[in-house]
Amino acid sequence: MKNQKHTYRFYDPNPSAVTVDYLLKILTEANTKKVESAIQTAENAWSDTKKNPDVGHPA
Repeated sequence: MKNQKHTYRFYDPNPSAVTVDYLLKILTEANTKKVESAIQTAENAWSDTKKNPDVGHPA
């Protein structure tokens, strides 16, 4: 059986800036946990280098 390609078209009467803002809000809400995890990981890495600045540097 052959796979069919789906094409979606939306009619949006809003200005493009409003649409972009709405889509950004939806995508941000959907990825909140992933973003928070990435921020926490970066913060932990930064804290570790502050505690021991010689880690990862040759003597």
